[in-house]
Amino acid sequence: MLGQAVALLCLLAGDAGGLAFANAEPAWREKERLLENNKTLPCAASGTCSLGHTRQWTGDIYPLQGLRDCLRARVYRREIILVSENRLVAGFQLYDNMMQMGYDHIVLMSTEENCKRALRAWPQVSCIWSSQVFAATPKYMLDRHAFLPRAARLGVNVLCLDSDSMFLSDIYSHLKAPPLRDMALMALKDPAIGWLNSAVVYVQNARPDGPSVYVLNEVIDRLERWAEAREYMLGRNRKDFCWEQMAMSDILMSAVIGRPIAYGCWNWDRNVTYRDAWEGAHKRYFGYNETGGIGSWHFLKETKVPWPKSLAEHAPGFRRTEGVTHQQVIQIPNTQGVWPEEFGGPLYAPVRGNKSRAWMELIKSDGMPLWADPEDPAQAAANAANRELFTYLPEWIGIAYGQDGTSGYWNPALYRGANGTGTSPYALAHFYRLFGAPMNKLTVKMANNMWNWELSHLLHPRGGVFFASTEHAPIPDVLVYSPEVENREWVSHEEWDKATKALTRLAMEMGRTVVYPAPRCNLTWLGGERNNHLPLEIPMQFKHQCIPYSPSGKGFNDNRCMLGGYLMQGCMAARWYFAGGMFPPEYDHLVVHIRDKAAEHPVATVAAEQLARSWDSEELAKTLMAQHGGLGAGLFHPKIAEKLGAAAVPAVPAAAQKPRVLIIPSVLQLTDKVGPREQLYRDHEREDFNVMSCPWIQNKPFV
Repeated sequence: MLGQAVALLCLLAGDAGGLAFANAEPAWREKERLLENNKTLPCAASGTCSLGHTRQWTGDIYPLQGLRDCLRARVYRREIILVSENRLVAGFQLYDNMMQMGYDHIVLMSTEENCKRALRAWPQVSCIWSSQVFAATPKYMLDRHAFLPRAARLGVNVLCLDSDSMFLSDIYSHLKAPPLRDMALMALKDPAIGWLNSAVVYVQNARPDGPSVYVLNEVIDRLERWAEAREYMLGRNRKDFCWEQMAMSDILMSAVIGRPIAYGCWNWDRNVTYRDAWEGAHKRYFGYNETGGIGSWHFLKETKVPWPKSLAEHAPGFRRTEGVTHQQVIQIPNTQGVWPEEFGGPLYAPVRGNKSRAWMELIKSDGMPLWADPEDPAQAAANAANRELFTYLPEWIGIAYGQDGTSGYWNPALYRGANGTGTSPYALAHFYRLFGAPMNKLTVKMANNMWNWELSHLLHPRGGVFFASTEHAPIPDVLVYSPEVENREWVSHEEWDKATKALTRLAMEMGRTVVYPAPRCNLTWLGGERNNHLPLEIPMQFKHQCIPYSPSGKGFNDNRCMLGGYLMQGCMAARWYFAGGMFPPEYDHLVVHIRDKAAEHPVATVAAEQLARSWDSEELAKTLMAQHGGLGAGLFHPKIAEKLGAAAVPAVPAAAQKPRVLIIPSVLQLTDKVGPREQLYRDHEREDFNVMSCPWIQNKPFV
């Protein structure tokens, strides 16, 4: 379903978006339905239900007037949410997730071309772009960093998110309550290195000339000044570029200690002598004498705070009572007229380039006051007196997958419980890094019922919504174990793994996409009975290579664990020598999608007695293709003839209509003899190994 919130927006706009409503009431009456709906949405906890209170807007926000028009249309109670994403499917899913919370004060930032495509697919979405040209790169990251200070200077509170985020409850009831309500600037603490992670940034009630806006502004200004002074910087053996997140972390550090530094960006770690001298100089300035790098604990104050009762008290089995924040007073830094050589000397070239000058002119064009010049020593006292508060967000806002993603607290099918009253102990999850491939950030949303399949179909009207979809086969032919096999009592990981590989090898020979089975999470070797309730406790050997999955409405009656090995992009994506793979959430959607289309997408089951003996994979594939409609779609990939010649496609006479879904009703018994398609995979996997490898198929370790 597209979501009740989206349908209500269509009603308010006077456009049903192609949906038909029986016995339609006068348009003004429809507003009452929206008001009633808002009372039951998560946003009601903070009163930030903006559905129906904003106007759709699309356009270029680089011109000041464009930005003002955008904010006028999209801001609600001084709040706006910015999602920056060039993959529309990922951006749409987070946008929809926020609308289910009751939020519509959202803008999706992408390219102009993507915005036009977005509007064709989903006219209610507000998509923006910026025509600003930067000297630094990458533009799609810099665009959002440019939006933040400009909007904040106009009095707007901005929540900026990566698309690999997921709302589990209302976030504003926590942002506006202690310990966060007095903080002007907030960001994620990187779970790996402890520095700032710009995947989630929130600025609220910030002075236009204060240190919070300065920090946000300086990200663009610093990177532009460096990029435009390449020869000068390289001539001094200094980098002229930096990862924008690292630059922001350096700038935060600068605002804490009161001096502009480039600790992370210029720490080249070229050798131990350089590193020790670099880190030591900065460490001493921070007031420490020990060796080693600077961590957040060296410049931020760690404070234990109570876990919000509204999150914890109805979270089944949740035991934590407190969390941690890292806070500090920030100010406008000042050079005090010197650039110490032990800190790298001057951060900037003597003269600004055209783009950095244009950036600062754009900032000043809004007419709001500007902070005192950080490079003017006469302004040092004024800079030091200009103060606001910063904090890293506590764990209930931005918990990472590696910290608690396998607990079950991300999936409403599990945490709501049988009576539907349970809650997650988290308001927002951020996936950070996931094993296997970046595409698993999408997999996690599918597995936790945070994936709107209808939106995916709007972007792919031919049905190509699966990881294994291709232009020639948007809806692939699949090979799948029956539910009885998938949910059997697998005695060990080794038994399950062998059976899964056998299914994959057979699918290869048939040109079918393999549906990877997921064992029950309550199998003895996956945790047993303790995984019949929350929190799930996956054994450590599997925990960091596991994505639990329970379909909506099923709860612990159908709680499965997708396991490492096949959780890699190369195991999923179809290419000419491999028809790819499909995860259980994808397959469950495929079953729903084809349920009423049996003529176009038939389903068949292999006779169980056929599988009672051991087979060579090629022999069994030919037998099943002859009985069930011939070659799978993967064997018709246009590149096969191009690469190997037309004769490479086997001719198999078929005695029946080919099923879209072919079900295997018992565990396959295959010999070790390598089939021709499996050999083809082995021969050609190296062609795109860095992107598409699936070492698990060849019994290589999961990485």
